[in-house]
Amino acid sequence: MTDLEQLLRDALQEAPPVAPASPDPVAAVTRRVRRVRLSVAAVTAAAAAVAVAVVVPFAGTGSSGEQKVQPLGTPTPSASSTLPADTTTLWAGGADWASISPTGARWLTYFDKGGQVLSLAQVDSAGRVVHEAKPPAPAGEVYAGSSVVWVVGSDQGGNILSRVSAYSTSGQLVATKTFPTTLLSFAVVTGDDLFVQTGDDAGNNGVARLRLHGNAIDETDVALPDHQGNGIAVTANGAVWADTEKHLVEVQATATGLRVGHITDAWSLHGGDDAKNPDALWSADGSRLIELTPRLLSSGVSVAEGDRIPVPGTPQLATTDAAGNLYVLTKEGTLYAFAAATLSSGGPAPVASVDVDGGAVVLVADPSGGVDYVTGGGQLLRWDPVR
Repeated sequence: MTDLEQLLRDALQEAPPVAPASPDPVAAVTRRVRRVRLSVAAVTAAAAAVAVAVVVPFAGTGSSGEQKVQPLGTPTPSASSTLPADTTTLWAGGADWASISPTGARWLTYFDKGGQVLSLAQVDSAGRVVHEAKPPAPAGEVYAGSSVVWVVGSDQGGNILSRVSAYSTSGQLVATKTFPTTLLSFAVVTGDDLFVQTGDDAGNNGVARLRLHGNAIDETDVALPDHQGNGIAVTANGAVWADTEKHLVEVQATATGLRVGHITDAWSLHGGDDAKNPDALWSADGSRLIELTPRLLSSGVSVAEGDRIPVPGTPQLATTDAAGNLYVLTKEGTLYAFAAATLSSGGPAPVASVDVDGGAVVLVADPSGGVDYVTGGGQLLRWDPVR
């Protein structure tokens, strides 16, 4: 052992133990590790009756994906001189997830000051609370449908692995369903139906459709051809696609349940809607964002690929607003805005960009223009740079 190695070992032995910043560090890490993929939700003019959301792979953002949202209590939104241009604070701290319904209602989940209790709230365009509720645990992400608001949560260390709760648009709990032995991961809502990937091994991985029926939640399941659930998305016309890393798999509703429809080769998922093509998903080829119509892949890749958007970074999340403006978050933590009129030009350049503190947890198209996003630091912000 060299003198330098001995000095380093002595210093490590004498260093005081690191005190965890979170009141429950194990729960914080577990929650973030379970969600090492991010979510996108969007509402478009072409899909006024469909709320769209997608969960996509998270990689390359360092430790930000494992940070606990630092709870700051129930904040009062206020202007900040440090915010980027064209940015409005909708929730100042503790925000965990966000979703916007097809009717334009904005919902979020957030942690209390102690970081232990997660609440559900509807907020207006100024960040004021309209409705509020305390979902039964485990609870986490919110997915807003036309007339049902879904809350999905999981706890890999608890007696109940997962739970789904259904709320009315006035914030009243209508029904809840527990999954004692099933891990629910990535979800999307279309109309009022929740589609969620189930399981974490080859024995029980699939997609479940959850539907509110009176005061109960009905469940219908279908198995996926591969066991690696890697994300789920819905197109603007309501077609649900699951990413298994090896394939994109269409999940189709039938008169009696669900079935596997089209199966393609492996394509990544980065967003579930496009204002110009209601059959498209956002995928990527390296640093290029691809407007992909999966059903056309059997006719050739060039037929299935629409707009190809060069992005200054690696695409992570993508969504379009009602005007067709495109917003792309990269794995490097920068959010870019592309004007709708430039997307088909062959090499559109972003009209604006903003660095997102801690990366974004979720990206949601705002019905009034621009996007809402939850930062790794627990802020819910609205950015609207395209005029």
